Amino acid sequence: MHVRPPLGSRRPHATNIAAPMAGFVRLGNAVSILLVLLLAYCPTFFRPYAFVDDYFWLDLSHHDPADVFRRLAVQGRPLNGLILRFVFQQATAISSLTWIRGITLAGLADMGWMLYLAMRFNGWRRSTALLAAAMACCLPGIQVHAAWATSVPVPLSGILACKAAILAAWAQDRIRRRWPMLIVASLLVFAAMTIYQPTAMLFWPVVALDLLRRECQTRAALKRFAVYFAVASVGFFLAWLVLRHYLAVIPQRYSPQRDSFTHDPLKKLSWFIHHPLVDSMNLFLIWPWRAVAIAVELIIVAGLAKKYRRDLLKVLIALALLPLSYLPNLVVEESWASYRTQVALSWTALILLFIALSAFRPRGKWWDKFSNLSPSIALFAAMGLSAYHVLRFFVVPQSQELLDLRAQLPRANIDHIILLQPGATNLQCPFSRDDEFGRNSLNASWVPQSAVNLIREEADPNAPRVQVQSIPDFKGNWTAPLPAGTILIDMRVETQEN
Repeated sequence: MHVRPPLGSRRPHATNIAAPMAGFVRLGNAVSILLVLLLAYCPTFFRPYAFVDDYFWLDLSHHDPADVFRRLAVQGRPLNGLILRFVFQQATAISSLTWIRGITLAGLADMGWMLYLAMRFNGWRRSTALLAAAMACCLPGIQVHAAWATSVPVPLSGILACKAAILAAWAQDRIRRRWPMLIVASLLVFAAMTIYQPTAMLFWPVVALDLLRRECQTRAALKRFAVYFAVASVGFFLAWLVLRHYLAVIPQRYSPQRDSFTHDPLKKLSWFIHHPLVDSMNLFLIWPWRAVAIAVELIIVAGLAKKYRRDLLKVLIALALLPLSYLPNLVVEESWASYRTQVALSWTALILLFIALSAFRPRGKWWDKFSNLSPSIALFAAMGLSAYHVLRFFVVPQSQELLDLRAQLPRANIDHIILLQPGATNLQCPFSRDDEFGRNSLNASWVPQSAVNLIREEADPNAPRVQVQSIPDFKGNWTAPLPAGTILIDMRVETQEN
């Protein structure tokens, strides 16, 4: 699977820094990754829809753009706030979110391209690198970001993180001459963190590709790991300083559990093992099975142990990269294992699985024939599953919810709206996961106000804004008299079906 150069020598396609980072080599492969994503996520272009925060940020970007930056800055994401505000200000209606999702998709393809370059940089075969990068772009976390217009800044974070790791690896090959590039790598990590912390952790799966090269002996791997850790730590520390700055100058704290450190590290580690790690080890399944997770974990450990039986310390380094790739979520008080935060963790798991499986590769003509066909089957299965998930759990339920709200919203002048919110779970979906797959947008308390006013402005740009009173978990029929100028909108799916 690997054709690795000797440690410290020039690597394939890396005769200068532009080769691994600029993306000018084999542009046909970059187009291939983009085509994979277009096929896998084409349902996001079928119907106009918005998903949860899409309504809120689109409305806020036009009526109080400064608040977009404030809300994201106090989460340590000031660059995210600037990018999101600019892009959403160009959108004129909910239907405009379609082209924003197109921008996100192009960014995700570039993120996959960076993984491909990192694998080629570390001596992987072109076909294997292309397969792994394309499959990485079909994992559940990527599905969420592809279906969510709010994620438009997120791919840039992953791209910067991957570039930082590639640059740090390149600098270490000639560290006496190239050490200033380690500072640049730290700044790239810092920039990635100020966009979206979870995808900034894509630094670590790229690090795994370097440390697990067969030519990289244990002592060299430990030294390189220490340098990577130092590079990442500088970026993390600078990002933490930015977070503390904005928490000091902006009085509002919208997510207090995200900006305070956990007080029980052992409990948090147990949560990591039983929740996000299980999710990531299920790879493409969005309803995780503990048995599947255990099986994948055993394959990874057994494969790594077989491959590095003389360097077992490298196995421990590889396994340590799993919690490192989820570090921002491990150190904070909040325990919320949504798929959108697991991109780096799932990419690390996928890369470790690829490396582990290479240790079990049998020999023979029958296997050569099977190995030529099986990657294509696996990729098409991943693409089909991604398309189904996005269509079934995002596009169909969200577009239907939008149509139902439009149908109930009168065009006449009104002063006040009472909206009976639907439950969190969408009945059109077979099941739901977290606040992502198969959920109702209008269940979130901050969505109805924005959604109603966005729809009214689409019909009449001069329509006055109306106050929406959201009522969750209401049972039975509404019997209270409505004041003059007030209407009732019942978005409870259960009531409509009955």
